[in-house]
Amino acid sequence: MNISDKSKRKTLFITLIIFLPLQAVLLFHGCSSTLSLKRSRELDHFFEAVFSGEEPSKESLRLFRSLGEEDCLAYQENWSPARKEAAQYLLRWEGLLSDPPGDDGSRDSPAPAASAEEAALGGDYIKAEQLYREFWLEHKDELSGALLYPYHLRRAVARSRRAGEWITLLESHGRTVGAAAIPSPSAVTDGEEAFFLGWCLEQEERSAEALEWYRSAELRASSGESRRRYLWYSLRLVIREFPSLLISRLEEAGTPGNGDGYFDDIFDDYFSVLVRGRRWSELARLIPVLKRAGLDEAAAQGVFLLMRVPEGAYETSEELDLCVREFSPDPRSYYSLRSYPSLWPAVGEASAASATEKGRDEFYSLLIKAGFLEEAFALWRERRDPLSMARIGEFCTWLEGEDRLYDLIGFAGYWYYRFPSAEVLELMPRVYPGASRYTLPEADLPEELVLGVIRRESAFNAGISSRAGAVGLMQLMPSTAEDVARKHRLDDWDLQNPEDNILLGSLYLEWLKERPWSSSFVDVLAAYNGGGGNLRYWKRILPLDDPELFIQSIPYRETRDYIRKVIVAAASYRYLETGSPPGEWLDQFYRPF
Repeated sequence: MNISDKSKRKTLFITLIIFLPLQAVLLFHGCSSTLSLKRSRELDHFFEAVFSGEEPSKESLRLFRSLGEEDCLAYQENWSPARKEAAQYLLRWEGLLSDPPGDDGSRDSPAPAASAEEAALGGDYIKAEQLYREFWLEHKDELSGALLYPYHLRRAVARSRRAGEWITLLESHGRTVGAAAIPSPSAVTDGEEAFFLGWCLEQEERSAEALEWYRSAELRASSGESRRRYLWYSLRLVIREFPSLLISRLEEAGTPGNGDGYFDDIFDDYFSVLVRGRRWSELARLIPVLKRAGLDEAAAQGVFLLMRVPEGAYETSEELDLCVREFSPDPRSYYSLRSYPSLWPAVGEASAASATEKGRDEFYSLLIKAGFLEEAFALWRERRDPLSMARIGEFCTWLEGEDRLYDLIGFAGYWYYRFPSAEVLELMPRVYPGASRYTLPEADLPEELVLGVIRRESAFNAGISSRAGAVGLMQLMPSTAEDVARKHRLDDWDLQNPEDNILLGSLYLEWLKERPWSSSFVDVLAAYNGGGGNLRYWKRILPLDDPELFIQSIPYRETRDYIRKVIVAAASYRYLETGSPPGEWLDQFYRPF
């Protein structure tokens, strides 16, 4: 064998050594790519079935269950976050995926104090309080305040009258031990604990100490939402017990934010106190402070009331004059309706809150397309995610088709009152539905008034009944219905029957209208909600000629709110029927009979 042959053999040997493994790798890669492509296609079929609500094939289901977490993440690498989250939700709903592990690696752990919460929901408050106390003693050093002091605990403590025992418990708690009998706020590190102690002290009528702890909770709040909640309780306590501190407390609080009307109810109560006492100067001083604090709707309500006060009853100021000139209530509120009836419902530019998170909206879109509307709606109610008008419309159409008018009104109203834009006015028929569902009886009443009462009382839920025993669309007490039926010689009637309920309710409204102590429909509505005896008493002790000041002076917030909301609903039904703002038509509710 010559040198040339040896060289060729050597070259061939080296080539085989180098390239055979490479060929094997390439061959294996080709086979695995084919398998990967097949697996990917099978997974495509699997997720198509999941998103469409169909049952996956056995082969694709077997393949999915064989995947590890890394393989699953790799398959979903190019998915949008919304699609990934939707897949997770649907897989859990189908039972194909367990809930994610907790911080300690555990799964499916029961909710803290679940049995106590169940007892509270069932009305057994003594048992609930005992179970919460046991849970608190066992876990007080392990869990955060948000888990230790839920709303149901406060309700159980209030109903069982055990606030004093909880103050003792909190005094002995290691994080709150101080030199004084009641530990100083500086000893507390958790906002929820400080808030709960303040709340317990308020239950025991130790108001000054309670206020101190509420303020301590604000300083230790873990979020802006928690701080608002603590401030709400603090301001409510100040208004009830220390009204002279209100202005300084508001100035100290800064601008807590009231875009959703969070603080409006407590200021409505305070305005009622000021109007009953004709304390116009205090009202005038408060309005600019509310404006500076960013509580615009409360400030607008104050201006609305002040404009009805006799001239010279209060001292004006440059800042107050500016508030009056800039008077601008929510464009679809009661105060806008009363102030600008020829323009109502007004529209404006969309607020910043109307910007939609595209990914979140896509997530709901996927659930809706897959037919999981019930689950998607339940999830939205829990999270209150931003939605596009297209998605809002899909939910509204579904709720209306399911005849769930109560849910429809609440859902559509959530958006209607948040976004002052023209397109949101399209939701108005959903916020005020039901006008054509029943034929109203002939009566000496505006039809819009009857519809407004039904809308407010039952949201067109014919089978509803209250804890007090009121029944049906117009929430009539059986004893009241029986009296009305006897006066009109009606023998065969059933409050659960919508037509009978509307007939008897309308006749009762007419009867209230004919009473000597009813001078306008405002009086009729006040008596329908608060009772005729209360109305007579209010008119005797609160002789205010202006109907708005009279409404505001009513001591019951529920009745004040009821009158305003029925009138807004009546105006809305009038608008939907005619396509025109209510204008002068509205005067009939306030004009003497």
